[in-house]
Amino acid sequence: MTFVVAVGRSWCMTRALSTPPVIPSGSFAGSQQPVLDGFPVPGRTDNHFIVDPAKWDFYAMDAYRLAGEDSLAVMHANEVLASSVAPDGTIRAPMRMAEAKLTLGVAAARDGNLEEAISLGREATESGRKSIPSLLMVAGELDAVLEQRFPDEPETEEFCELLRSLRSGCRIRRSNSL
Repeated sequence: MTFVVAVGRSWCMTRALSTPPVIPSGSFAGSQQPVLDGFPVPGRTDNHFIVDPAKWDFYAMDAYRLAGEDSLAVMHANEVLASSVAPDGTIRAPMRMAEAKLTLGVAAARDGNLEEAISLGREATESGRKSIPSLLMVAGELDAVLEQRFPDEPETEEFCELLRSLRSGCRIRRSNSL
């Protein structure tokens, strides 16, 4: 069995395995520790081209969501949410939190819970600080599941419209900055 640690979006991690590993949330137990030990601890964690062991749950959440392994994606999303808030309640990783909420929304939609999926999707997309392209990529996954599972529901169309307005705003901001 080959284990792959991907940089950035880690969808290929589960694709390289015959069956996805069960990775305990918030820990480095199992086969990923020797792989991660081979990487230096990043001096600048804002450099997204270096594997940061502290972001393991974020990478795993992404991979499991894309692979359709919802129970594992949810486990890691909850860990991302917990680790994204400082002890004093300050949000330290707003984009990771937004993507974790979208992951929970995708899982809820796949499980047939439209109300929870929409609520989590809105919460994530209406949060303050945003990296619109990244947010739209994950929100687009939720939108696709909503369209597939709940095509005739008004909430699905409302969420789709919310994403259209975000995409439109992204294009306007980008053209104004050129």
